[in-house]
Amino acid sequence: MEIEILDADIFYAEALAGKLKAIHPDIRFKVCRTPSETRAAESLAGEEKDLPEDYLLICTKEHFPESRFRAPVMFLSDPDSSALKTPEDEENLPRLAPLSEITAALASRLEAFRLSAPLAPVSAFCLPYMHPAFSSFIKKKTAEAHNRGRQSLILEAGPGYCFPQSVPDPPAVPAKEDFLLALSLQRMSEERVGEYFELHPEIPFARRLLPPKHSDDWLLLSPAVFRQAIEVTSRWAEAEYGQNYRLFVLCCALPFRLCAEAAALSDTFYAAEPEAVCAEEIWAEETAGLTGLLPSGALARSLPGSGT
Repeated sequence: MEIEILDADIFYAEALAGKLKAIHPDIRFKVCRTPSETRAAESLAGEEKDLPEDYLLICTKEHFPESRFRAPVMFLSDPDSSALKTPEDEENLPRLAPLSEITAALASRLEAFRLSAPLAPVSAFCLPYMHPAFSSFIKKKTAEAHNRGRQSLILEAGPGYCFPQSVPDPPAVPAKEDFLLALSLQRMSEERVGEYFELHPEIPFARRLLPPKHSDDWLLLSPAVFRQAIEVTSRWAEAEYGQNYRLFVLCCALPFRLCAEAAALSDTFYAAEPEAVCAEEIWAEETAGLTGLLPSGALARSLPGSGT
């Protein structure tokens, strides 16, 4: 997602971008002083800039009354401006409105983007533990993806003891910090994501994100950072493979608050059947709640239990 902020006062625009970035760290913000700096401006020469589908312009309308834009615009108003206002302008939030009001208006715009965006090829799994039956099923799905010419990418999210260890010589990562740390500190760009992937030690043709340094790192993530881990990986994968990939997010023994983020970003969601756990009613209730978070058009499937 990319958002450009256009305002005649560059200091105001930079301050607003900084505050919104703190709330939405996964969104790229750019500050513009003139319409020609934006991607959305209509070009008089007929040379239009590339415009991503997930793009939004936030613009103080009275500062640029003659400008025309070819993209979704969230207009703000300047009550002190002498520019003529239309009845529709009365619905625009003042640029100096409380931040909570601006973020609420932005949230509704982002939700509209989410509902209209095509589903990313993400398969999410909600697992109580990693049983051989689950591993065999996942290998089957990655083999199907490979046979269709798609690269399988795997995020093994859970305690480190649930997943196989890396090969003796993992790829050298230029950064000293690991993926999750860089992400938490907002120092991860999607261009670098590929540096953190290795060939899966047990699944042919699949690549996986390098395990974090500490076994419980995934469990300690906030929902926002966990969601960002999936989104930044998806964006990198799309840039690298187009639509010829499938991302498998294995939520193993994770808090349900994190599983909820994976479910909300998936086009296919697998939950282990209740027979796989001791407290079947609790598991069934929690996973049923997760299926209610799936995007429109996403599929929910049961993953056969371990037979325990």
